Amino acid sequence: MSIKYSVCITYFFNRKNIFDLLNCIDLDINKNVEIIVRNDNPNHQLSLNKHPRIKVFNNKKKPLGEIGSIKFLLSKASGQYV
Repeated sequence: MSIKYSVCITYFFNRKNIFDLLNCIDLDINKNVEIIVRNDNPNHQLSLNKHPRIKVFNNKKKPLGEIGSIKFLLSKASGQYV
């Protein structure tokens, strides 16, 4: 199955609302969606539910900032629409 939609999420602070967002995007129903998260905070390791269509990239070096993180996410997206 090919991915049609890529949902790209930038993340920096330890925010609980990311879990609410992921619950809204039901990957069991939305089979053609992938979720890509970039954690730009090198001091915090983001861990999410293991799902083959959720990819988390944790930064271990200097933060890229919002624009840099968006560019990074776009380079990793495989969906037809982002």
